[in-house]
Formats: sequence, C-alpha cells, structure tokens
Amino acid sequence: MKVLLKSLAFLVFLTFSACLDDEFLLVEHTTPFSYKSITVTETTDGGLGAGLVNHSDTYSFGTNQRLLYHLFTQQFVAEESPTLQHETTLAYTDKTVTVTDAFGHSSVYTLDVHGYATACTRTEGSGFVRHYAFRYAANPSGGISFTGLTETINQTVTAELELKSVTPTQSLLTVHNGEFAYTYHLVAAETNVHHLPWLYLTELYPLNLHADALYAHLLGEAPSLLLQTITPEGNQQNEQTTYTYTHDERGYLTSCTETLRTDGVNYPRILTYVLK
Repeated sequence: MKVLLKSLAFLVFLTFSACLDDEFLLVEHTTPFSYKSITVTETTDGGLGAGLVNHSDTYSFGTNQRLLYHLFTQQFVAEESPTLQHETTLAYTDKTVTVTDAFGHSSVYTLDVHGYATACTRTEGSGFVRHYAFRYAANPSGGISFTGLTETINQTVTAELELKSVTPTQSLLTVHNGEFAYTYHLVAAETNVHHLPWLYLTELYPLNLHADALYAHLLGEAPSLLLQTITPEGNQQNEQTTYTYTHDERGYLTSCTETLRTDGVNYPRILTYVLK
C-alpha cells in the first residue's frame, strides 16, 4: 500500500484561491532555527553486486534563514569507486524563488507577502511543464500549515492531496488518483524542535518534487510535532509505518528510523542527521 501511495500520481484540492483571508494575512512567516546546514545520510544496497551505497543530501542556509543550495552526493562504499554529486540552487526575489538543479529542471515559486508559495511552475529539462497550486490553513499555535496541493499538466488536474488535522496530534492524509481514493491516519508525538519537514512528505509524490521548498520553509511552517505512525484506513494488510528518533544535547535530530511493518514483517531504514 505504501509503495502504491508513493508511486501513483494523486490529487489535492481541485480549486485554489489566490486571495487569502484576513486571518491568514495577519500571520507572519517566522520559522526560527539556529543551524546553517542539514545533512541527511542513508546507506542502501546498490544492487547488482554493487555493494553498499551512501546517499547524502546537504541543505545549506544563508542569511535570513534562506536555503541557498542543496548538494546530493552518492558514493559507493567499495574502494576506488567514483563519487557522484549534483547541486540544486535557489535564487530569491521579493515575490519568487527559482529552484534549479543539475539536470536542467527549474521550479519557479510565486510567493505571498509572508514568503509562502501560492503556485509553482516546474519546467523539466525535456521541456515538460507541471503547474502546482498550494493551500494552507491556520494552525492551533496561530501559524500557517500546509494542507494540500494540486498538480496540473496541460490544463488537466493530474494529482491531488489533502492533509487535514483532526486533533493536535492526529491528521488525515487523503490521496486521489482517477477512480481510486485512499486515506491514511497520521499520528505525531514529540516536539519538532529543529523545524524539519517530515521525511515522509519529502518522499511522497508529487511533494517529492518540492522537497527543497519544504526544507526552505516555502510551504508553510514546519510541523510542530514529529511524525510517529502512518496507518492506511481499512488496513487489510495489517500495515503500519512507525518512526523513532534520537537527538543530541540540543534536542536536534541525529537519526530517524522508519519501519514499515506489513503482514507481520518489518522493513526498516535508518537515516542520520547532522545539523550544524
């Protein structure tokens, strides 16, 4: 089920209002944190006898807490193996942020007066164009949280996602693809003191195409709590994904273990975090 969720194109909010209400406009865009870089590392099996591979993503911030660039590095653990690196850069104006990667993909985000993206046009290296609209809502702390997006290609809605909070610690994630619809129950727990996006959302299509925007805090405030469990509604495969964390003396995240349990079998992965 989780693989299906991440691989299908799904839809969020078929309509998006460019006019934000007064309550929204009174909220300032503030996401305080003190680190200058975040490095997320995971070791996986390269397959086909390639051995283990280290993957790392380093997000570097400048003044005004702005994400300036994202460096992806892939290195085979075996000796004398080449290291691959690709850089993504962010360019800011008062009303837009342009994210450009090494493959010629360019995403231009249109910002509201508080620095949150209302829309995005993504032009891929092949010339293929995707359009996005983003939606937000006021959260209990008085800030603004991301609640959904719509992906449009050739004037046709191709993906929709809705994230709705029902309690301070529980949310419902609804995804649609054609005639199919799925709902997932999300439970959050401990305080997200480092203001990082949820790993799950940075890997979820089509939000994975906006992972840099999530780290740059262009899509609303970071969740106030860390994600703890994800359970599909109906759950015929007895599936659940759990997240456990370790922290340093500052309370900053040092590791995240994501464990998918389905039909009684666990599939764990471990990611390490370095915040400087």
